Amino acid sequence: MSIGQRIKQIRNSHSMSQAAFASLIGISQGTLSEIEKGKFNPSVETVISISKQFEIKTDWILRGNELEESYNEELDSYKEYLLKRTYILINETISHFSEELQSEMSSREISSLINNTWTSIFNSSLSPEESFLLKKYRMLSLKDKKELQAIMNLKLSAYEV
Repeated sequence: MSIGQRIKQIRNSHSMSQAAFASLIGISQGTLSEIEKGKFNPSVETVISISKQFEIKTDWILRGNELEESYNEELDSYKEYLLKRTYILINETISHFSEELQSEMSSREISSLINNTWTSIFNSSLSPEESFLLKKYRMLSLKDKKELQAIMNLKLSAYEV
C-alpha cells in the first residue's frame, strides 16, 4: 500500500470528505487528491499534521506494511524463542520430578502429560481472525482505540449478571 493509499485509508476510516480532511491538515483538496492518487508524496509538514490530528504514527504513514512486516518477523523470532524456552522448562521440571512421577505414573502417562502440556501451549496462539483484528486495531488512533474499548466493555457488560 502506498503513502497516498494509507492517507486515503485514514481519511475514509474517519468518514471525511477530501475537502474536510485537507482543510484539517492544512492543504488544498486538489493537493490531497494528487497525494491519494500517488502522483506525488506529501510534505513532511503534511505527514506530521496527519500524525498529530489523527494520533497515527508517522512510521505507519510513511512505511506501512514494511514496519508491520519487520514487527511480525521480530514477533515470530520471539515466539520461537519462547517455545524453545518453554520446552526446556517443561523438560527440566519433568526431570526434577522424574523419580516421583515414575513411581506414581507409567512412562506412557508421563509422555501423555508432556504431549498435553505442549499441545495446550500451541493451542493458546491467536486464530487467523484474532490476528487480523489485532492488526487492524493497531492501526487505529488512540482515540479510536479508546472508543472501541468502551464499545467492547458495553457489549461485555450485557453478559455479566
